[in-house]
Amino acid sequence: MSKNNNSKDKGMLIPLITGLLSFFVSGVIACVVIGLTDNYIFAAGITGGLGSLLLALLIRSIRTRLIRTTIAGALTMPLSLAVGFFLVEGVGALMPQVGYKIESIGLADVIAVILIAAIFGTIMGIIIYGIYSVRIFLPVCAVAGIPAGVLVNALNGPWRGTAAYTAIMDTFRQVDLNFLSMAVFMGIGMGASAGIYNRIKQKSIRP
Repeated sequence: MSKNNNSKDKGMLIPLITGLLSFFVSGVIACVVIGLTDNYIFAAGITGGLGSLLLALLIRSIRTRLIRTTIAGALTMPLSLAVGFFLVEGVGALMPQVGYKIESIGLADVIAVILIAAIFGTIMGIIIYGIYSVRIFLPVCAVAGIPAGVLVNALNGPWRGTAAYTAIMDTFRQVDLNFLSMAVFMGIGMGASAGIYNRIKQKSIRP
C-alpha cells in the first residue's frame, strides 16, 4: 500500500477510535452516575460534556474550540435524548396504528437511537465546524446510530428473562448497557464525521 493510502487510512481511523474511546470513558462514568442517582438526563449531560471534552483534547481541529465544544456536548446530549424519544412517542400518540406497527416489529428503539445520534451529531457538527458540516455529520452519525439501536433493541428483547441475560446483567450490574452502547456509537459517529470532514477540507473541497 502506498504512503498516501496509509496516511488516508490513519486519518480516517484515528478520529473514529478517538471518538469511541472518548465516549466510552464518559459513558462508563455516566453509568456510575445512573446507578447512584437514576437520573438519565444528568448522566446524558456528563456523557456529552466529558465525551466532547476528551474528543476536543485529542482531535487537533477541535482543540481550539475546547470550551465551546464541551458546553455544547453537555447541553446537546440530553436535548437529543429527550427529542429523539419524544418524536417516536409522538408518532405513536398521533398515529397509534403506525406506532403499534413500529413497536411490534422492534423498530421503536432503533429509530429513537438513530434520531438521537443524528440530532446530537448534527448540532455538534454545526457548533464545531459550521453549517456545511451537516452534510457529513448528519448521515454519518445517523448510520452510526443503527448498530446502537439494534443492540439496544436486542438488550430489551424477549430474551430478557433468560439465564444468559441474567448472567450478562449480573456481570455488568454497575453498567447500563443500553446507555453505554448509545454513547459509544455516538462517539464513533462523531469521530468518524470529524475525520471525514477534515479529510475533505484538506483537499479543499467544500463539504
